[in-house]
Amino acid sequence: MRGTVRWMRVAGAVSTVGVLLACSGLQLDLPIGKSFDNVAACQSYVEAYNRLDCVTDAFRISPTDMCPDALDDYPCDMSEHYQCMADRIMCSDGRPDVLDMHTACGDRTCD
Repeated sequence: MRGTVRWMRVAGAVSTVGVLLACSGLQLDLPIGKSFDNVAACQSYVEAYNRLDCVTDAFRISPTDMCPDALDDYPCDMSEHYQCMADRIMCSDGRPDVLDMHTACGDRTCD
């Protein structure tokens, strides 16, 4: 019984805080409902990669596989990241040099 009463108090407190925040006018800049054109940016990178002289037909990347539609639902705009990758990808010793690109552009994460 004591646990049930404690749980009810916690639930009541959480509900109260939620109502107060909702009525306070506080706005949180969350990416819910936003959409970015990350697919097009990713496809530009894939095109740059596939245009490299050192990438043969057997090693070309599929834009469909590499850039799924779900990228547009990513919580931030990744176009600068993909543009950095497109600008940095190059051939070295007959192969794509992704090390310099990765060092310069980093991982695909939101700041």
